[in-house]
Amino acid sequence: MLYRRILLSLLFVCVYSCSFAGIFIVTSKADAGAGTLRDALTKAAANGSGQKDFINFNLPGASEADRTITLESELPILPANIVIDGTTQAGIKFGVSGSKVKVVNTYGIGPNVNAIFKGDNSGDIEIAGLFILSGNGQSALYMTKSNNVFIHHCLVFKSTVTVTFCKKFTFSNNMVGLDATGTTFNEGGVSAFDIDNIIIGGSPTAGNLINSDIRLGNTYRSADWQYLVSYNKVATDYSGTKSYLTYNTPARIHVSNGGPTTNPSGQMHGTISNNLVANVSSYGIFAEGTGDALIQANTVNTDKTGTVDFSKFDPDGAQGST
Repeated sequence: MLYRRILLSLLFVCVYSCSFAGIFIVTSKADAGAGTLRDALTKAAANGSGQKDFINFNLPGASEADRTITLESELPILPANIVIDGTTQAGIKFGVSGSKVKVVNTYGIGPNVNAIFKGDNSGDIEIAGLFILSGNGQSALYMTKSNNVFIHHCLVFKSTVTVTFCKKFTFSNNMVGLDATGTTFNEGGVSAFDIDNIIIGGSPTAGNLINSDIRLGNTYRSADWQYLVSYNKVATDYSGTKSYLTYNTPARIHVSNGGPTTNPSGQMHGTISNNLVANVSSYGIFAEGTGDALIQANTVNTDKTGTVDFSKFDPDGAQGST
C-alpha cells in the first residue's frame, strides 16, 4: 500500500510539473483567430512559465505571400520561457537569410509595446527564422529585464534590435537593415545595454550582417560584464565585397562603460575581432570607459583582400581608423 501511495505521488508530481510545457503550431497567416501567431502567444502565456513553451510554424503554401503574417495591431508581450522558431516552417529560406516566416506590421506605433516583438520580465527567450519587417518606426525586437535572450537566423528590415537589463544576450546568423538578397540597404542596427554577457556573432559560422552599427554599453551596473563581437559584417553587402552609402554613425562598433552623466563601478571585459567594417565616417571601432577591450584582426573601410575602398563618407578616400 505504501509503495502504491509513493508511486501515485510521483506520478502526480510528474504530471503536474510536465503539464506546463507546450508546443503551439501556427497554421494561419491571419492577424487573429485560431491557429494564428497571436493565438499561439496567448495560449503559451496561459500555459504558465514553469516549463519552456515552443511556437512552431506550419503555414500552408510555399510562396512568400503564403508565409507572410500581416499584423493589424500589437502582439501581446512575449510570455516567459518561450521559443518562437520560424525555421520549423516548410519551404525555402527567404533569399540569403535564415528566415522562413515573414511578420509585417501595418499599424502605427502603439501606446504600450513600441516593438513588433517585446519581452519584459520574460525569462528565457529564443527567436529564430523570422523575417521581421517594420516601416512604421517600431523596433522589430525589444527585450528587457529578461534572463537569456537568443536571437538567431532572423532578418530584420527597416527596423532595429534593442536588448537591455538581461543576463545574457546572444545574437548570431542574423541580417539587420538589409533585404533578403543582402544587397539592398535600409537603416537598422543592434543595441545592447546593461547586460551581464553579450555575444554578437562569436565564431566564423555565427557572424551577423548589420547595416548601421553595433552599440554595447553599461550605464548603471555595478558588476563587471563580458562581451564578444566577432566575425560580423557592418555596412557591407552579404558578400563583403561591396558597400553602399548607408546611415552615418560616429562608430560602426561602439562599446562603452559609462557615459557623460554616469560612472558605473562595474568594468567591461571583452574582445572585438575579425569584423569587416565599412562606410566609416569617424571611427570604425570605438571602445571607451573602464575595463579592457582586445581589438584585433578587424578590417576597416576595405574588403578582406585590402583592395576595395569602402570609405564612402570620406571625400579624400582616407582609410578609417580603429
